[in-house]
Amino acid sequence: MKWKLPETAPKDGTVILGDFGYPWPLVAVWNDYDEKWVTVSLQAQEMPSEMIDYWFENEQATMDELKYWMPLPKLCLR
Repeated sequence: MKWKLPETAPKDGTVILGDFGYPWPLVAVWNDYDEKWVTVSLQAQEMPSEMIDYWFENEQATMDELKYWMPLPKLCLR
């Protein structure tokens, strides 16, 4: 898949991968109410017990912050 221009990104609830300037793409969806992208990223932290604590963190980004986007790849479950 190729990256597409931000003005072509769907704003109908479709989940996308977005380039928001990080070294990795973020999962995102347009929020009509706030007129911003809601992005999700996986976070992790090593705990004193040496276990890894994982969680998802969401933030908002303006339309100007979206550099490129592509459709979310389809999952192939076997």
